[in-house]
Amino acid sequence: MFSNQTRGILLALSAGLCWGVMSVVAQHLFSILGFKPSDLVSVRLLASGAILIATEYLLQRKNVVRPVFTRENFPSVVLYGAGVLTGQYSLFLAISYTNAGTATVLLTTVPLLILLWLALHDGRRILPHELFCFVSALFGVGCLVTKGDLSTLDFSFAGAGFALLSAAAGAFTTIQPQKLLSRIGPGLTSGWGLFAGGCLISVVNPPWAADVVWSPEAIASCLVIIVVGTVLAFRFYLASTKLISPAVSGLLLSSQPLSAVVLSSLFLGVTFGPWELVGAGAVLLNLVILSLNRPKRALHPASETAKSAES
Repeated sequence: MFSNQTRGILLALSAGLCWGVMSVVAQHLFSILGFKPSDLVSVRLLASGAILIATEYLLQRKNVVRPVFTRENFPSVVLYGAGVLTGQYSLFLAISYTNAGTATVLLTTVPLLILLWLALHDGRRILPHELFCFVSALFGVGCLVTKGDLSTLDFSFAGAGFALLSAAAGAFTTIQPQKLLSRIGPGLTSGWGLFAGGCLISVVNPPWAADVVWSPEAIASCLVIIVVGTVLAFRFYLASTKLISPAVSGLLLSSQPLSAVVLSSLFLGVTFGPWELVGAGAVLLNLVILSLNRPKRALHPASETAKSAES
């Protein structure tokens, strides 16, 4: 029987793998099939949110509307949805202004932002192994996306700003829904949050107005992004934050660029050279250290949730 720590780590790693799959398929949609970031974000959030809500109803056979539309929960759901939308859309904008490598490296700051927030807001001490894992993840992701050539990074002010905004939104959506998770669970939190984000962007960019050709290939690609890269990814990630600390969950997301590079090598013909191997080793070292360290507070996440709910 797996401990909470092990289950939480496996869930966070699974989320990273799903997001890695999504990034490879999204690259195909943008470069080959002519999709724009705004088109993909609106379709992705609305469809995946609806699927998660429907799945929660079919599996749990419980009311999926009443717990959300309360004075206590509804504002938190909308706020979480706005955070998800901000993170997703600003990431795609960062890629358009710079490149995927620059945006990915800057997104590695998410764990540090989470650690700093927990230190300032909750008085949580940043542990030495967590700082080492952050540096290891930053170095590993840098090697993976630059292949050892720093000239591939393009630090335009607009691109860097959008990437850091996406990183801040990622940290926010890891920390903000903790109380909501304890009240309505990860299924309803992620489902209604994604759907709320989709409704917000549909005000200015509805999916039915997208100027795209819905070929079988485009439909299949979108289904992979919706089901694997969104429904499963968000469900796994939010479930992991109930079992391990948000700081550890954030650090484990360094597996996302590793999985993207491996999948790109397997399916898109991208070469996997020595710098990628060094980067993969650094990311794997980060994962091993986090797996071996079992702090007491990570073993008892329920007590942490209860404590935060009282404050």
